[in-house]
Amino acid sequence: MFTKLQFSMVIVAILIFTRSACADTFANPLDVRLADPQVLYDGGTYYLYHTSSSNGFRVWTSADLVNWRYRGFAYTKTASSWGRTSLWAPEVVKHNGFYYMVYSAAGGSDGYKRICVAKSASPLGPFVDEAAPLFDDGQGWIDGHIFFDTDGQIYLYCTQALSDPPDNESFTYVAKFNNTLTGLTTGLTLCLSPSANWEGGSNKWNEAPFIVKHNGYYYLLYSGHSYATSAYAVGYATATNPLGPWTKFSGNPIVRRTASTSGPGHCAVIQSPDGTELWMIYHTHQQLSGGGARQLAIDKIAFVDQPTGFDHLTVPGAPSSTMQAAPSGAPPFPLGGDDEFSGTALNRNRWLVFNEAGSRFAIANGVLDATTRVGNIYQADSADQENILLQYPPYPDFEIETKVNFLPGENFEQASLFVWQDHNNYIRLSKAWIAGRKFEVGVEVNAVFAAQQEPTDIGADCWMRIRKSDNIFTFWVSGNGINWQQMAESQTVNFIDIKVGLGASSPGSGRALSAKFDYFHIQAYTSDVNDWSLY
Repeated sequence: MFTKLQFSMVIVAILIFTRSACADTFANPLDVRLADPQVLYDGGTYYLYHTSSSNGFRVWTSADLVNWRYRGFAYTKTASSWGRTSLWAPEVVKHNGFYYMVYSAAGGSDGYKRICVAKSASPLGPFVDEAAPLFDDGQGWIDGHIFFDTDGQIYLYCTQALSDPPDNESFTYVAKFNNTLTGLTTGLTLCLSPSANWEGGSNKWNEAPFIVKHNGYYYLLYSGHSYATSAYAVGYATATNPLGPWTKFSGNPIVRRTASTSGPGHCAVIQSPDGTELWMIYHTHQQLSGGGARQLAIDKIAFVDQPTGFDHLTVPGAPSSTMQAAPSGAPPFPLGGDDEFSGTALNRNRWLVFNEAGSRFAIANGVLDATTRVGNIYQADSADQENILLQYPPYPDFEIETKVNFLPGENFEQASLFVWQDHNNYIRLSKAWIAGRKFEVGVEVNAVFAAQQEPTDIGADCWMRIRKSDNIFTFWVSGNGINWQQMAESQTVNFIDIKVGLGASSPGSGRALSAKFDYFHIQAYTSDVNDWSLY
């Protein structure tokens, strides 16, 4: 018969050896802050492009559509670039051995936005302008989308910009592309104009076109309403010819706001890694109130068979916020584990980085050295804290621990141990300066933040530990790694899609301080066992 101790050790062994070795589920939102996402699949890798900055377009890579790595700028404007402002909505396609980026920007004397095309030998860039602007008819144009039909003909879909020149409606058009993607061979043909109440109030939008072909029908996905409002949503129209005429689906919008998600829209469609599924890629608002800050989400598309006419395109459950299986055929992302930071670079097989700024963290001499910068994830802030390093925990209940050398001295400077769902749902245990040097437990749930603080006289070196048992989290601190003190009250929080990790920031002072993490440890926890030396 097992003693209580032996039985507990067996339970821990089961946790360690029978859990899947990889993360194969996910929940929205994904940890990429962006607007207007578009995805290219090439050579077993997904490339993600989006509205990024006034200087150009960033690119990310993934093997599974869920876990993304930032790879820098794919396109950067230069002193000679035609586009100067409003660099929006890039899309990249592969054609004749090269990669072509269609995007919109403003650069002429009238300040109106135009469609531009850039070219590269690599999906990572650098992209160089080939046709900027692609055409100029005195109107403003945004949201270019390139569609390759099965007969070899290439089409450009784009949106006449609402404010170029000032108007109160925005329309979607199509034209035929030449084979070099540097010019149009026909004039623009109207596809869609705003006609439904959900597409806007005084300013009505039909924007962000994307074409899917299914069983002989063309499905023109589009977004309606203003991008900054929670009512931003996705609908579609159908046709038997890529030039139209188009008929809007009577059940629009097919993806709209929910109690937990605001403004889903500006979508693209991409296949799963094994080609058996279609996934909608889109953005949602970071806050339920809407606004310009947005984030990435994905959900699976389904077609509902109809006895006559076109099948109905649906996105069941979208916008979703619950756990679901990763796209079919995706290589599962490895679960995390201890890291002594003994190498020369971060192990990207396990670590993900929220808001990566690679030049501001480094691994050398057995430590992870993270430099603090201005940035925050507090409530309605813009979620711009950089370099939160995260990995998937290998155990349902666990204890995470780190040692950090950090000495804050001005408001809200902090080095933290994280339990993370997303930037609106997380727990952090921090050594911080909050009207004095303190340990702080910060808990944010659905963008509502609460904190407990305790003053400390511990010097630069400190140890921090968070323990998860079911949905109860407890917090421990130490000045020597031997004698531990429980800090603050336990917290009961129901998170999903949990990650764990480290971060440092200076949202109040903006100072560049060094937070030197000696290690990151994670181990299984069962409430029946209190002697941690057993593991």
